[in-house]
Amino acid sequence: MGVDAPTTYLYKNERFKMTEQEFYDKYRPIQNHIENRESWDGMFFDTFGKELDFIEEMSKLNRVVTIVESDNECTEETTGLVVVSGLCVVNRYGYMVTAIPLEESFEIIID
Repeated sequence: MGVDAPTTYLYKNERFKMTEQEFYDKYRPIQNHIENRESWDGMFFDTFGKELDFIEEMSKLNRVVTIVESDNECTEETTGLVVVSGLCVVNRYGYMVTAIPLEESFEIIID
């Protein structure tokens, strides 16, 4: 994934553009300290086991985003991967944990 690729996110029913780097700078996802993973620059957490236990705890602190596979039901303009604030289970690909709590609901379309 190129960090300069533009993304679009939905915030309060409005879409804004954001690069992957801007997302990382704003939300500061942390490294996966449970499993050594290369996906998403080491910030990917899987959907089961100790990683999911950690995700569930972090979601109570509002620090989880879910990477989902979009099939045009989540968004009108794309298929592919979408980053959604919060813990989701439908069409989930995996998770990231942010260093700071999320203050808003959003949806980021990865171009």
